[in-house]
Amino acid sequence: MTDLRDRECAICFDELSPRTSVVRLLCRHRFHDLCILRWVKKSPVCPFCSRKTTVRAVQGIIRRRSNRNNPMGGGKGKRELLPQAVPQVPVSVPGQEIPQVVQVPTVDLTRDSL
Repeated sequence: MTDLRDRECAICFDELSPRTSVVRLLCRHRFHDLCILRWVKKSPVCPFCSRKTTVRAVQGIIRRRSNRNNPMGGGKGKRELLPQAVPQVPVSVPGQEIPQVVQVPTVDLTRDSL
């Protein structure tokens, strides 16, 4: 049987579903992003096990997940794909003897397990 804490945010008691943004702390307990950020600002411990954490640690977890889910995002705090990391695919164009090389951006479709 699944433990209640695996299905609900212990802070707001709403469901933790694939449609919601969820943070899993180092102690493996899970909460909604905003719920745990607010909690940690007031009390820097996990609501379940009292393991110490920090706002900075929670923000880092959110940022790393965001970077994995949006590798093409760019901008401050976002990882950018290097040009050599983008696969190149030869494309034949009618009337051209030399095939063109087209860069195909990739997207990481993996998700953190909940």
